[in-house]
Amino acid sequence: MDSMKKRQTEYKKSFSPSFRSVNSPELGLSCSKGPVPDVVFFILVLISLALPNIIFSGMFWFQTLHLMKWFVAMVPIGILALFLGFRLLRSGASDIGFRIDIFGWIWLFLLLYITLQPLWVDIRSVPTFVREWFFFATLWITYILCYNFFRGKYLRPILWLANINAALNVIFAELQITSLNSPFPFILPTPGNYIGNTGQQNMLGFWLAICALNSIFLHVAYRSEKDSNTFPGKLLKYCNLFILALLGWGIWNSTSRSAILSLLCGILFFLILIVRDMKKEHLRRLALVVLIFVIALSSAMVFSQQRVGKMISKTFDIVKNPEKIANRDSIWLSSWFMFTSQPMKGVGLGQYKWHYLDGQREMLKKHPQMDWKFTYWAHNEYLQWFCEAGLIPGIILMGMALWWLWSLFRWVILKKEISLEAVWGISMLGLIWFNAIWTRPFHRIEDALWMSFAFALANRDILPLESSWTKVRRGYLYRALGALILFCSIVGFGYLFHGMQGDVFLRKGVQTKHPFTQRTYLERAYDHLLVRDIAERQLAYHYLSIGAASKNTDYTVEGVERLYRYFLREPHSRELKTLMDWGVRLQNVELTREIASYLKPGSYNLQLRKN
Repeated sequence: MDSMKKRQTEYKKSFSPSFRSVNSPELGLSCSKGPVPDVVFFILVLISLALPNIIFSGMFWFQTLHLMKWFVAMVPIGILALFLGFRLLRSGASDIGFRIDIFGWIWLFLLLYITLQPLWVDIRSVPTFVREWFFFATLWITYILCYNFFRGKYLRPILWLANINAALNVIFAELQITSLNSPFPFILPTPGNYIGNTGQQNMLGFWLAICALNSIFLHVAYRSEKDSNTFPGKLLKYCNLFILALLGWGIWNSTSRSAILSLLCGILFFLILIVRDMKKEHLRRLALVVLIFVIALSSAMVFSQQRVGKMISKTFDIVKNPEKIANRDSIWLSSWFMFTSQPMKGVGLGQYKWHYLDGQREMLKKHPQMDWKFTYWAHNEYLQWFCEAGLIPGIILMGMALWWLWSLFRWVILKKEISLEAVWGISMLGLIWFNAIWTRPFHRIEDALWMSFAFALANRDILPLESSWTKVRRGYLYRALGALILFCSIVGFGYLFHGMQGDVFLRKGVQTKHPFTQRTYLERAYDHLLVRDIAERQLAYHYLSIGAASKNTDYTVEGVERLYRYFLREPHSRELKTLMDWGVRLQNVELTREIASYLKPGSYNLQLRKN
């Protein structure tokens, strides 16, 4: 008992609120013995956070963009989870100084809740549910790992490597927009698109905003260190400012309004936290940051008039048509109808995209003046969580957010000192959670991991460390939790690597021109849960193409039936159009009317003859 009390005392001291340097060796759990050596822990976290946004899968895989991002982001965390689960199961929590705070326990409850969701929700797409579950579980395990074992002295290299990643993405995007990327196989082959290797313009803007905030933090936080006036210190300073200017250029040229506003929100949180220690030198540093962004904007307006003009036009559209909410009005209203269809149960984790057309169909019946749109996402993560998880988890999520904000407010009002890594974490959370109002940062694992990381560093300072509830049957709970983490880690690795094999089968199937060989590969891919839904869709198109080529009606009917069954589970605008076309060509009145019901009333004119 004496050793346990001593360890708890050391634990609390390691988190005493004091404004310390990020490189201070005391940061983190000085009394904790991590599941792996500190350097190994740092390298694995570094890989997960700083590398995924610069890579893509390539032509070796069927899923040419996301598969390798998932691998690089999740496998290092999975390795850490494997070791943590083993250590907890073998020795319990006290041996490694491990604990879960109240925030982590509530997060775990939400994870367990959605795990049980299939008991009361009809899950349309099991592959989608399982993928989203592993994403969610990875976010939670990242939080508790970094909360317990991440050392603050390692924050700077992570931010630096991430910023270099973002700067390279800006260069890649410039090559893409000018169609000069073809000689470089490591750049996503999407000429004419300003997306870098992130795969989507808003996500590029979001990633650049994250790293711009990193760069601002590095400039303000580290300029007060003793080594800042040495040659290496000055070199790092100017390199950082150059990267910041490049990121500013990229943000303006991404034309992402949400990214720009999110960055401003993150900077606002940063200012609130450092204003008590504000000195003239701080003001000069921040003024320099503002100047850099003004210069970046001015340069973009001179050299990229078309792109910046597009952003300005989009911004004026918000002012001119505020009721459109940046063209999200139809999507949000459809999401509301989806939520009201199953308010308590929700539609299921990851199932939003497969209920969207149903929600929009009901919305258009009552609001025919609204636009017809198809999307995978609600473009508001909070609204999507209510739709998928239901009312109770939605209220819990909002309660967690309010509790966190109240804790931060008390910390600021009471003028308690705070560590620099917590300042970074709070500022980053302000950026991410504001962005979540408009886009989908929680559904890109390579970006969402930054949220878990930021929560871990922030919560160690601003949230309560202990409660009587967290002490209940601690040894038993942590050993059981260790067994669960170990089991899920092993299953997760099997699921991922087995699915990657299925992805290879998909690629081989679509590349071969021999019908029987193609079907064989696709059927083999269907046996792999990670890609089962994709294989099912490809098999339907396989039968349609064979039927069209051979003029064999049996193959065509088989393909239409398969595609219709797939559509009922995972309705997508692409399949909607295909089924609509085939319904007309085959003069299938029932099928055509059923598919047409998803379209906006009055936007089509069916001319079918009854046999």
